[in-house]
Amino acid sequence: MGSLFISPSYSPYLREIYIGAFQPKDVITNYDKADILILRTGKNITWIDLKAGVIINHTPFSYLLTDKAFLGLTYPKKVDILYPIVIGGVINIEDEMKIIEKKLNLGTKGFWILKPPSLFGGKGIVLFQHPSQAEIADEKYKGWILQKYIENPLLVGGKKFDIRFFVLETGDGQLYLYKCANLRMSAKTYSLSSSDMATHLTNVCYQQKQGFKSTFSLLDYDDLSSYPISFYKPSSSDFKMVLSILQGGLKEVIKKKPKFDDITTFELYGIDVLFSDDGRLFIGEFNTNPAMEFGEGDKILTKFRKDMITETLEIVLSSKSGKKQKLKKYVKI
Repeated sequence: MGSLFISPSYSPYLREIYIGAFQPKDVITNYDKADILILRTGKNITWIDLKAGVIINHTPFSYLLTDKAFLGLTYPKKVDILYPIVIGGVINIEDEMKIIEKKLNLGTKGFWILKPPSLFGGKGIVLFQHPSQAEIADEKYKGWILQKYIENPLLVGGKKFDIRFFVLETGDGQLYLYKCANLRMSAKTYSLSSSDMATHLTNVCYQQKQGFKSTFSLLDYDDLSSYPISFYKPSSSDFKMVLSILQGGLKEVIKKKPKFDDITTFELYGIDVLFSDDGRLFIGEFNTNPAMEFGEGDKILTKFRKDMITETLEIVLSSKSGKKQKLKKYVKI
């Protein structure tokens, strides 16, 4: 298959999956000599310097789709997106907050969530109420993302949840939906007034790092009886709406992408969808490199992630070779 380079920051578990799926000749440490590159981010890649024929798990400018700071710019304003405010990027933060609160109508208690722009897994997130401009204009928050918090989330057994589903983009612009999503729940019963982030965050890796048992479930589109919740079964129209937003954003990004005929690129996106208790659907964020490494203690999660990575790479390799790939859990969109 060729030599493989994997970012050292990946866990042994994820490295094992990639190595098993690719079945490369060897895993090397030289970034510039590998035939296959699996990197944390594509943001700082010097694309023109990559060697001919290389396969890489990012596409140029994909950060325009996944960077929290660009979320409100890339996607259409007519849908419910938790629009971000970039600290230091607006003249009057309080005025911007009032506009978003009025637009989204997500509660009147003034709760907002502050996120680092490029961290993941719930790291650094702060939840607070009625922040003044002085409180959030501190230099240490410059470049951070401020989003309106859903004060009235739809609950499962008293707990918050979101649904993450996965879309693969290949270098030729083709999109594939993985027909199995993750329903992720908070570790503790929801309370808007609680300062315990375990009541607010649904991130699997956050829960495991805090010592909580993972509270995720799998949602299989092909078998509605597999849904663990009876009050909401995602309709095809719901998912078509979300996917149309991704496709719309991709079209804008593709216009800016340079052409690399001798490089095979792909990107796996994790798309987070949230719900309010009045049935509204919101897009929280698009993630590149969605978490894959915390499956060691859960056989179901381990199998899910291994199967998805394996089929992802099968599609990528078939597109490179020109061979027709029989799809299993993926479907073209």
